[in-house]
Amino acid sequence: MFDVAIIGTGPAGLSAALTLQARGKNFIWFGNKNLSQKIRVAEKIKNYPGLCSVSGDTMGEAFCHQIDEEGIQITEKQVTGIFANSDHYAILCDQQVYRAYTVILATGVATVKPIPGELEFLGKGVSYCATCDGFLYKDKTIAVLCTSKDFEHEIEFLAGLAKKVYLIPRYKDVTVTGENIEILEAMPKEIRGSKKVDTICFKEREITVDGIFMLKDAVSPSVLVKGILEENGHIVVDRSCVTNLAGVFAAGDCTGRPYQYAKAVGEGNVAAHSAMDYLAKNGFKTVKPSEQPQTLEGLIASVDRKRLPDDAHIEKTLLTRLTENRFDLIPLEAGEKATPGDVITFSVTGGEGRYNRENLRLTLSQGLYDADVEKAMEGAKKGDTLTVGDLTIRIHEICRKHIPVLTDVMVEALCIEGVTNLEQYRNMVREELTMNEIYIIAGEILNTLYENAPDPEYDEETLAILGELEVGFFNKHFQESLGKPLDEMTAEEIQENLGCSSMEQFVASRHEWYKIKVKQCVVFSKALGVELTGEYDLRQNYEALGKLQLKVIEIIKRELTGGENHGA
Repeated sequence: MFDVAIIGTGPAGLSAALTLQARGKNFIWFGNKNLSQKIRVAEKIKNYPGLCSVSGDTMGEAFCHQIDEEGIQITEKQVTGIFANSDHYAILCDQQVYRAYTVILATGVATVKPIPGELEFLGKGVSYCATCDGFLYKDKTIAVLCTSKDFEHEIEFLAGLAKKVYLIPRYKDVTVTGENIEILEAMPKEIRGSKKVDTICFKEREITVDGIFMLKDAVSPSVLVKGILEENGHIVVDRSCVTNLAGVFAAGDCTGRPYQYAKAVGEGNVAAHSAMDYLAKNGFKTVKPSEQPQTLEGLIASVDRKRLPDDAHIEKTLLTRLTENRFDLIPLEAGEKATPGDVITFSVTGGEGRYNRENLRLTLSQGLYDADVEKAMEGAKKGDTLTVGDLTIRIHEICRKHIPVLTDVMVEALCIEGVTNLEQYRNMVREELTMNEIYIIAGEILNTLYENAPDPEYDEETLAILGELEVGFFNKHFQESLGKPLDEMTAEEIQENLGCSSMEQFVASRHEWYKIKVKQCVVFSKALGVELTGEYDLRQNYEALGKLQLKVIEIIKRELTGGENHGA
């Protein structure tokens, strides 16, 4: 778990990283170690304070030197999704998930506009992640639009799965090849389909596909983060770089014009300070990996107990699930004043075109607009005209959320065996949310133990035995699910179920995983103080690693919940 995740290595992301590093925060920074290509190709930069006239390449080198001097690390992985959890965000990169209490979006602006149909069919045949969704297109026909040579390894990955790949490169010197790869030079005009993608349209032709992968350097923030508010392709923020989503901040070109380095650097600094204010206000704090304890007991003791769901979180979850988020908005009576939480529909004049829609909606205390605007609206009434600086605000409607009272009848309607009233359902939800967080904590602790331990000496005989055990596991699995063991399957059936033409090839491809498994067993058994014998003997029990992991989870659960029953 990190305090902050920064997405983007342009000037805004760099400024945020430097600020967080100076304040000793535990953050992770996603992007490219070469930083922003936009900077590198700039011929002359004349309006950056302190630098009279420099090339973009010179400025980029200066930025890299400062990063090295400060000892800041860049994680070179492309973020494909950011998802809100109870009190933090999960950041998806390929098939790996990172977690942070706050997120700073410094993604810049996409230079390639979405193709008509691209956003409409997202998740319905349009994908931005080859690793995540590639397996869905095994032996199917796909198109791949790629904007950078850096993604060619993903094209090769997809070509190994799909029957046919139409490659649409938007860069020069394509080196990826394959019998099933056909290169198309033209740019698609539209993506079509009924319920899902089935056609890619070009000026001169149409091709039939099962899906299309968009491998881009930058994607729309609304694709990365569901629910984030945008206007004219830019993230809506206030002067503190706060977005409409709690704990998410934005800085740089992605927040709008002017597209200037100085403006981006300033906003990166502001976003970092806003993120730190948010962390302090909510009592969130993590520990840097270098400062973490190295024992299981120490790691458990360092866990922030506030991560476990409290009564307020449980009640909020009950409310959401039992009412399915269908809250009625009730217009206030004449003369009733607006209070925090109310939804206000209003229009604005003045302000140099900052608000360019006729009717805007604002939920008070969510920070979507200027803080002064929100402050002025508290206590206002329908029909009021307010003046805030150069803004004239006219309030058209004020509504309050009507939240229904929870009852046992709502619980009965769920038809959950053994759960017939509100209190039983509350206990069930408490157990579920608590165990979900404990599994996340356990994963973090196990990963820390693994990463901080030296590699053991690997015995090739042990690795061979692991291969035999895995073959035995899959034999049993396929006997039960398909009615035949692996050794009776054809090469085509093995390829279909395991992605390899033979069991020998499968075992060979798993050699590195067997090494990881051996190290995990050695490290986890040492942390638990148990011998690798009996049920924990990796050479005799295929499930030995799972049993060690479950034992760790049991200890974490006992220590964090004080022995309360939160069923695994």
